[in-house]
Amino acid sequence: MSIRQITYKPAHQLKVNGRDISDTTQSRLVRLTLVDHGGSKSDQLTMVLDDHDGRLAIPPRKARIQLALGWQGQHLADKGEFIVDEAGHSGPPDQLTIVARSANFTSNFSEKTTKSWHQVTVGDILKTIAEKHGLDPAISEILAERAIEHIDQTNEGDANFLTRLGKRYGAMASVKNGRLIFKTKGDGLTVSGIKLPATTVKKRDCSLHRYNDNSQDQYTGVKCYWHNKETGNKSTIVLGEEGKVKTLRSSLPTKEEAEHVAAAEWQQLQRAGQTLSLTLSTAIPELLVESPITVKEFKPEINSQDWVGKNITHIVGSGYTQRIDLEVKLP
Repeated sequence: MSIRQITYKPAHQLKVNGRDISDTTQSRLVRLTLVDHGGSKSDQLTMVLDDHDGRLAIPPRKARIQLALGWQGQHLADKGEFIVDEAGHSGPPDQLTIVARSANFTSNFSEKTTKSWHQVTVGDILKTIAEKHGLDPAISEILAERAIEHIDQTNEGDANFLTRLGKRYGAMASVKNGRLIFKTKGDGLTVSGIKLPATTVKKRDCSLHRYNDNSQDQYTGVKCYWHNKETGNKSTIVLGEEGKVKTLRSSLPTKEEAEHVAAAEWQQLQRAGQTLSLTLSTAIPELLVESPITVKEFKPEINSQDWVGKNITHIVGSGYTQRIDLEVKLP
């Protein structure tokens, strides 16, 4: 995939509770912003519509919105379903503002829960939580098989618990289109292990860019403790090199768990030193979070790096631009 020279106008399809109102919103759209997050934070859709004649109705909270974005005359990219969380009216000029968030990321994801998980796999935990919230579990096979001797969820919402579990195994946990997704972060693959379409972005395609490298301040290694039942003492797993070593606070019940946690943390630490943000003058509607991205015409240090999309912000008004926050792809 590469950026095309688009001469078409931006277009969208918008359905509210199954009713297509695109003809109305297309002519009245002042601004649309969609933030596609790559983690547990829910995606957010914000729309501002012109209501100069007072004919627009304020949608009820919990109304369901289905959105697709793209260009006139082109295939529109499905952006999923959202639930109206806020709606307001202001003026002059009279405008209707709608804020909606990812469907299925319901409020009870934050309700405090206390539960002990014992002798389970990551897959067991994800399937149980998915069923609880009426979601379909979508878990990468390698992560689903990770054995967990014991982990406590103490007065903690499922969203926070899944985020913590994801950090432990270098995974992203998210809810999209009725699925609870748990996959390795930054590998450029779908949850089923298929390569996501690659995208090439050139400097000439960008109105803004920002690159930062603070890798010299990064950790040189990671240390993780585990409980050695044979000796009754703590043992350690160390990855990387001596110097500025990050010591993980938690002590894991088994050596196998400690190895997985240490490896995931070390991978993430090695990726953390470089970041890149791009604002595209012409958006790529079908671009997905976690998609591999190759950049050209920048400095050699930037061009030589393999990147993946971390967060993607779609901005539609008179034009259609896009901000992409990138992070280093897993090797």
